[in-house]
Amino acid sequence: MRIIFVIGPSLSGKSFYIAREFPDADVIDIDTFSQHVMMAQSNEEISKIAYNAQLYCREEMQNKIRHMKDDDVLILEHQMLPREARAYYIEAVQFVTDTPIECVVVQPSEKMLDELLKNEQQLRNFYEYEKSKFEIPNLDEGFKTITYVRPLPE
Repeated sequence: MRIIFVIGPSLSGKSFYIAREFPDADVIDIDTFSQHVMMAQSNEEISKIAYNAQLYCREEMQNKIRHMKDDDVLILEHQMLPREARAYYIEAVQFVTDTPIECVVVQPSEKMLDELLKNEQQLRNFYEYEKSKFEIPNLDEGFKTITYVRPLPE
């Protein structure tokens, strides 16, 4: 069994990388749960929905891990920019298994970003904002390995 966190800023190519490298993996995309926040009408609702989305995602991940076979691969896809965001999910994994957790950090090249976002300044600004919030993962967080990849070859 393999458990892999694929992290990086929005627009970095996480989904593309996963589809190419792990076509048969079971993928939990935390953004799917977080998108419900946009339906909220107030800050109180935003907090409540975001909290419930995190709990639901954590529970789904733990249930999938409990039912995994030796050759299964589970991918958790999300930005996970700050260390504390990763800690929440690392702890959830470690609660149900002692399987080592791998981390893949997806980092597109500046050349690729320039090409993809050449006429999309707002998206480029959003990417740069998230990139500025990214805290470099460390093995002492609970990862067995940390690998840096490009989503597309140069």
